[in-house]
Amino acid sequence: ALFVEKKFGRQFVENPPVRLESIYADTNCRLPAVFILSSGADPTGLVYALAKKMNYSERLSTISLGQGQGPKAMKMIENAKKSGDWVMLQNCHLAKSWMITLESICNEMAILTLEDGRPNKIHDDFRLYLTSMPANYFPVPVLQNSVKMTVEPPRGLRANILRTLTLLPDWTSFDDCEGANGVEIFRRLAFSTCFFHAMVQERVRFGPLGWNIPYEFNDSDVEASILLLKMFLEEQPDIPWDSLHFMSAVVGYGGRVTDFLDERCIETVLRRFYSPEVLDKGHMFDDKGVYALPPGSGSLDDFKAYVIGLPLVDPPSVFGMHPNATITVETAQTKYVMHTCLSIQPRDASGGGGGGKTTDEVVTELAVGIADRFPPVLTHEEAGPLAFVMRGEYMDSLSTALKQEMVRYNRVVRKLETTLFDIQRAIRGEVLMSAELDEQYTAMNNNQVPANWANVAFPSLKPLASWVTDMIARVEFMRLWLHNGEPVSFWLGGFFFPQGFMTGVSQNYSRKYKVAIDTLKWAFKCTQHETHEAITEQPEDGVWIFGCYMDGASFDVDNGYIIESKPAQNFKLLPVIQFLPKANHVPAKENYETPCYKTTARFGMLSTTGMSTNYVLNIELKCPPGVSPNKWVLMGVACVVNLDD
Repeated sequence: ALFVEKKFGRQFVENPPVRLESIYADTNCRLPAVFILSSGADPTGLVYALAKKMNYSERLSTISLGQGQGPKAMKMIENAKKSGDWVMLQNCHLAKSWMITLESICNEMAILTLEDGRPNKIHDDFRLYLTSMPANYFPVPVLQNSVKMTVEPPRGLRANILRTLTLLPDWTSFDDCEGANGVEIFRRLAFSTCFFHAMVQERVRFGPLGWNIPYEFNDSDVEASILLLKMFLEEQPDIPWDSLHFMSAVVGYGGRVTDFLDERCIETVLRRFYSPEVLDKGHMFDDKGVYALPPGSGSLDDFKAYVIGLPLVDPPSVFGMHPNATITVETAQTKYVMHTCLSIQPRDASGGGGGGKTTDEVVTELAVGIADRFPPVLTHEEAGPLAFVMRGEYMDSLSTALKQEMVRYNRVVRKLETTLFDIQRAIRGEVLMSAELDEQYTAMNNNQVPANWANVAFPSLKPLASWVTDMIARVEFMRLWLHNGEPVSFWLGGFFFPQGFMTGVSQNYSRKYKVAIDTLKWAFKCTQHETHEAITEQPEDGVWIFGCYMDGASFDVDNGYIIESKPAQNFKLLPVIQFLPKANHVPAKENYETPCYKTTARFGMLSTTGMSTNYVLNIELKCPPGVSPNKWVLMGVACVVNLDD
């Protein structure tokens, strides 16, 4: 952006504000307007604002299409064509079977004379607005004979705040606020709300450091927050900070948030914008003093002028993040480009005449190499005398966890054995190359984990070569346990289902001390041993855990607390940690409850436990003296047990 601005001018890097007045001038009663939807941008608010400006608020009918809504939409259109009202059909992509009817309606609108010779009368003020996500079944004739428009979410804090300030007069007056607090406080807090809205939207580009799940916050969220803010300021003599915080972070924006750790994040972000410190003169939203809160005595144009002067490129520090967060963004973009290039490259089975190996030879050689390296399945016959231990009348819970892990890993081993043999036969032409084997062939050629393997395996983002090495190491870890009994320390990343192992540790503690298992919580003690080989004895209670990495921060082993990452260092191996069950343990408020995930993506499906399938548990880690845990929440600090390389 800076290069383009320097060479061509600032206007080539700025997003002009969206105004529907110019779009309305191009439409007529026979020409519908189609809004192509994109994530993070909703044109509904723009249409409502235009209707309000043109005194059509009471004459705008909207309906979200879906099952059974087609007849209602047809009736709305027929009535509006006579009365001159506006109709807005939202989410047309959800009514695939009704698209043929929509095409007929739009074709009939364009006809000037009906088949019986009568004129096709339509009120001149009638307008039809359609919204739809990109879909290949949307009628092409409707697209050809309509005014098409897409509203993309602005990129960057500057463009985002400017767009919200441009739309704000359509929602409420910026220069009017009754009550004891006055209009200047309203202006400052309204601007703070706009900044917060931009902040939660722009955190998405930082991937899992920003949000575990990318949410589609849009204009309706910030509109509701500003209207609530004005209502509270007019009705209450004192600013109700707690109510503002709850209504915006929990009810408003929080209504879209489904991950409980993202809820913690959005509440922490809002505390920067809804607090008494915001009303201080010269308040800054960042540590470098670039993003300030303008004085409330200025007009809306003064606020816009200030925003125009903000940097085009947002530094990670304004989001409360470490500069290394930029590396995460650029790495994700690079991987996306490389994945796209691999997906569209031609599959040349002839070798191209260059004397190199053909694709068939490459895949065959790879399949043979993996099959030769891969360990056999884990069997009960090879178990040593300490593998499956009885504690009284019950089997040791960790022995049960080992049995479950054996079943899971054996399923993966057998799948690989079968498909590696089948794909070699298919390449030789001895069996049919099925769709599953064809996808496996392409993935192996691109050094990617085939989908038929990933579907039965553990979550992983590693390329194929690293994945095979990791899989072999996991099976060998289980085999050593099977032969020699419980290890002194456990590799958390080596478990297919680490939650089952953690439950086994809790059950052993519960039976040993006769404590109800539902009262047990996890306590943690970080050692100064950076490698698990230094641990020679099992702890009296709990287990030693190794193989956890800090993501987004580092760790001071000597002092035992979290520190900021070194430049260009995104991950840091944690020392060996003692996981200890404790009855009714309550984490200290000054410590940071660090979420631990199976992969760096942090995103998973919602399981029956109400947690993400990628989430393991929160590890309680100490913060440096005088440092709030909120700092690490804003930085998106977490632990992962499997890296991507």
